[in-house]
Amino acid sequence: MRVFAGLLAAVTAPASSSDPLNALEGCALWLDTAVSANWKRYHNDSSGAGTVDDTTVAAATGTLYPVEIYAVGDSKFRFVFEGVSTDISSNIPASTTALGFRVYLENTTGSDRVMRYYYTTVKTD
Repeated sequence: MRVFAGLLAAVTAPASSSDPLNALEGCALWLDTAVSANWKRYHNDSSGAGTVDDTTVAAATGTLYPVEIYAVGDSKFRFVFEGVSTDISSNIPASTTALGFRVYLENTTGSDRVMRYYYTTVKTD
């Protein structure tokens, strides 16, 4: 199963792959159970493959995972996940890039899957 929740510059859905941000700009919370049981911070500036950083938080069935992703100034993004705030300043979208929010679940096993998505809040300064 793959889950993507975050900001993306592309207007179409990312490619079905283990690196959907390959050559695309974006920042997201990412899970690919074929690779790891843990949630990841996933980011790319479109220059090639995306960067994946382990949160060390294992995905658990029936658990709600609030995530906050902020563009902080022109040079970093901040992820707040499971009470931990982490700044990312490399391999991130350019400050002039228009980003939209995308959430998706890809079922790669054929088994039934359910994802509950409650809301998105967008703020600007």
